[in-house]
Amino acid sequence: MGRASNKLLAAATLAPQRRAVAQNPAPILEEMVVETPSIRTDMIRPQGPTDAMRRGNIIIPRTQQEIEATIARWRRAGAQPIAHDLECAASPTVPNGTGLHPHLGTIRLAQFAVKDRGDGVPEALVIDCWRLDPSEAVKLLAEPEWPTIIHFAQMETRWIGYKYGVRIENLIDTHLGSKLIYERHGFTAQPIQEDIERLRLDEERELKAIEEGKKLPKRRGPRFALGVVCQRELGLTLDKTQQNSYWDAVKLTDAQEKYAGEDVLSLLDLYDRFEPLWEDEDREALAKAARDLNDKTAGISEEEALRRLREENDETAAPYTPGNKGSEVERAVTMISSCQTKTELDKARHALPYMRLHFSDQPAIQEALRKKRRQLKRNKTVIKPSKVQVASWRQPF
Repeated sequence: MGRASNKLLAAATLAPQRRAVAQNPAPILEEMVVETPSIRTDMIRPQGPTDAMRRGNIIIPRTQQEIEATIARWRRAGAQPIAHDLECAASPTVPNGTGLHPHLGTIRLAQFAVKDRGDGVPEALVIDCWRLDPSEAVKLLAEPEWPTIIHFAQMETRWIGYKYGVRIENLIDTHLGSKLIYERHGFTAQPIQEDIERLRLDEERELKAIEEGKKLPKRRGPRFALGVVCQRELGLTLDKTQQNSYWDAVKLTDAQEKYAGEDVLSLLDLYDRFEPLWEDEDREALAKAARDLNDKTAGISEEEALRRLREENDETAAPYTPGNKGSEVERAVTMISSCQTKTELDKARHALPYMRLHFSDQPAIQEALRKKRRQLKRNKTVIKPSKVQVASWRQPF
């Protein structure tokens, strides 16, 4: 959702913590396999500036069965708009990794929300992708009868296309939708203090340009970030303090999970707020923007994934098939086993982040790495351990 500057600042602040994890991974790996009970947190959220409060439910599943049960319950409730958001983290297996680009980072949390889980209650599903596979929920995004609501969809379409090979067929971008409404109608709710200040600065810059006989500067106008739009249109203040928190941590805090759930639930409120205001021209513009975005980001991401896998794996790997997770593990083991030198093994380790590997695949790949190291040592080829090797299991799917 346009978090580039925030996440760059967070990455610089949290670099020492990442280095500590990479240098001493053993306690981290032990902690990751511990199962904890499910957490369900109720929250109160406004449906609009004048509407009554409505209760929503946030589910943080701890097992794959809970995800499947939740998606099955949503399907029984019938096709409906589904909100989607992602929280991404830097991949420690990639040099200069960042959560801003799918080929240099990982999806940490995948959030989904619907207005009616079957009993009229809105529900959010927050999946920790370092522990569980969100594929069952991601499949809903590819079905046209489930309109997908995203705020600033450039990020989500790029990551979903790259990691899962999924094209979001019925996309509604509330970031663009809020801009269209403002351009057509101006403010449809009471401007917040930030809006008033930005408009005042625009007027001062224009007056100064007129006095100096210069070309009028471009008006900045109001911002359309999710927190700003929710505050303006819904009277809802989202707590964004967790946005810059440590998303690379093995165990996330309750505050981080609640933040992720609140963000995706707020998208349902924005959709309810904007849907009656969009005119036919607005809907056409949204549909065209969604098509263009899918063609430019999801398609390019999938092509980039193919190219990177073929380059990194050379000819030792079978052709990439989106969603075929079983062959991905075999492909990784085959790639490692075929290495003949230290350079080739380094290349193989760097290729692992670009493959959809789950934490449960760790034993098979770890054994392949150990076997190959022993073999190369017998051939008098020295291999030095690296941070890429010890941290590679933190790149799921």
